[in-house]
Amino acid sequence: MSNPAAVHWSRRDVLRNAGICLATTLTGCAPARILLRDYPTAFKNNAELNDRVLRAFVTTIVPGVSIDTPDLAQVFRDDFFPFKKYHSFFASDLCNRAGKLCHEPGFDRLPLVERTRVVQHGLQSDGVTQRLYRGAIVLAQAATYGGMYSKTGDVPLIDFQGFRDQPDTSEYTHADPRQFLAMSVTASGNPA
Repeated sequence: MSNPAAVHWSRRDVLRNAGICLATTLTGCAPARILLRDYPTAFKNNAELNDRVLRAFVTTIVPGVSIDTPDLAQVFRDDFFPFKKYHSFFASDLCNRAGKLCHEPGFDRLPLVERTRVVQHGLQSDGVTQRLYRGAIVLAQAATYGGMYSKTGDVPLIDFQGFRDQPDTSEYTHADPRQFLAMSVTASGNPA
């Protein structure tokens, strides 16, 4: 006896439904989106758009840095760092989160408070996205505070003049530092 209520699926039906379930599951998964390059084409092909968004990101996490600083977002595209593979996805994710949270899909057009909210949301996301955001923050701060792309080696943001022109020692020492030393007990300097 066969059950009249039983559903008989063909192989095609099973594969189609499994594909739909898999696609639905993977579209929200950051590693799959990165692997499949599932983000807007504008970010894949528009270096200027990526640069604008990533510059806004750096100004969000590094207080006081100017958006006009040369090579501000260069670290994200540097061949030396593995982040280069993900910089387009990261820029698109920032804009995607900005659109969802602030109703403005241009992360670079948001005020600082809203951009900070978007970055915090990314830091509270799934594991891979968290690592991506944390890595971007560390890279941006290291490049900015370390003067990685400074032609002269100086970092005005932290008032570091670089190694080339060191100030004269008279600018940062006392004229007679011996006056601050204790008097020695014996002529040889040995207190015993």
